[in-house]
Amino acid sequence: MNILHIISGDFLAGSETYAVNLANCQIEHGHLVYIAGSDLFSETDAEFIPVQIHNRSFFNRIKNVISLVRIIHHHNIDVLHAHSRAASWVACYAAKLTRIAFISTLHGRMHIHRSSKKSNIYGSHAIAVCDDIHEQMLKEANCFQSERVHVIRNGIAV
Repeated sequence: MNILHIISGDFLAGSETYAVNLANCQIEHGHLVYIAGSDLFSETDAEFIPVQIHNRSFFNRIKNVISLVRIIHHHNIDVLHAHSRAASWVACYAAKLTRIAFISTLHGRMHIHRSSKKSNIYGSHAIAVCDDIHEQMLKEANCFQSERVHVIRNGIAV
């Protein structure tokens, strides 16, 4: 399977560490894995593709969606996996345009915007890294049914 992880940070964060650990595990299991994002501070065997996801201006988001669509076609991506709200926004639209599978991991409590209550940018299923985030998304976002948000706690590679 060809997997594209999308991260948004321009600094080292837990979401990047999580994505890199997951990518390394997926590579060990024979998958081709790519990471697209503004910068990458962790070592990985996944190919890093620079995309300015952290820049959330409307024009840049459109540009990022187009970039992801190109990456999806060029690398024959089967699954998009976003690791932040900004990454989920662009991944959601790229997945709709390319009709490929899309999932998000929710790494922290989200600032819930009005748009988050009306539309789901996180995919048909999402992963919450703890019960608190799971409960917040169910109570505040209104875009998930309980069977579509799954708690998978952060693991630590040793």
